[in-house]
Amino acid sequence: MSKRTLISIDLAKSTFQVEVEDLHRHKVLSSKKLTLRGLKRFLARQNPGIVAMEACGTAHYWSWYAEAYGHETILLPPQHVKPYRQGHKTDETDTCAIREAAKRPDRKEAVKKTPELVELQGLLRVRDHYVNLKRQLSNMIRMHLMEFGIRIPKSYAALEREIRPILEDAENGLATLTRDLINRLYQSFVEAARALKELDAQLKAVANAYEPCRRLRKLEGVGPVCAVLLYVRIGDGSAFKDGREASALVGVTPQQYSTAGVANLGHIRKKGVDKHGRALLLQGAKSVIHARRAPETKKDFWLRDLMARRGENVAAVALVNKTVRTAWAMLSRGEDYVAA
Repeated sequence: MSKRTLISIDLAKSTFQVEVEDLHRHKVLSSKKLTLRGLKRFLARQNPGIVAMEACGTAHYWSWYAEAYGHETILLPPQHVKPYRQGHKTDETDTCAIREAAKRPDRKEAVKKTPELVELQGLLRVRDHYVNLKRQLSNMIRMHLMEFGIRIPKSYAALEREIRPILEDAENGLATLTRDLINRLYQSFVEAARALKELDAQLKAVANAYEPCRRLRKLEGVGPVCAVLLYVRIGDGSAFKDGREASALVGVTPQQYSTAGVANLGHIRKKGVDKHGRALLLQGAKSVIHARRAPETKKDFWLRDLMARRGENVAAVALVNKTVRTAWAMLSRGEDYVAA
């Protein structure tokens, strides 16, 4: 760390705990609470230093704000800050933990997102919201109908096909109030489906507009949504030292139990990962597997042999692992994907 001061900030909505340490003398100079305006004035008046924060809500905004005044910023994953917290969880102990974690030479940092990446992340999150909303409304409609002995097959197409005849049938035993509630739910379902269709079109346009996304779409099983997802999660690749760290973020690498020079691999842990993003990548990998085309490339023969040995599910996870590692190499080196 070449700069003289380390400014640790425990972010919140309105009150922020700030601690300043002199890195040369290893001495804490100040520790105080600041309001929103007070923090802005504080960062503007301080000499350029290192600003460390947890990667949480509003962290990117404060990172951009601090960098505008010449500060160097560090965004730390919360799970890597927690081990340094001593005693009860308070704003002061959280700030001390951020300070200690930021000084580690082998610290792991979160992906620093540009305003462009944060905007794309918001687009993905809004799409995820409507995907969940559409599923919830569909399940709720089916649940109310099953109370009256009316069943609809498991698919959105079946729901759209059969719901109107059910609502128009005056002799199926549905009460007037229930009929009105189901109609209200179905109108919300139609609106969610329309919004989801518009968001998918917007994501496709974004994937065509951004050059990194266009390159990522050349990967097997990566469409517009997965291309934007990989670009948002990996960024320029600088937050990861290699492709394995990037694939661990998605949750497709086995947990290690290594000791005495012996590498023991355990189960793949999905705790703390983006489960919806992981599911999207797995869905893309399974589409490649189910295509059943004749092997042409080295990866095709590898995937065919792996499916024969371990089955389709293991092969899909392995393909996602390879896809994320390749995506990291492409984004960090600015290269195009060429199948061997």
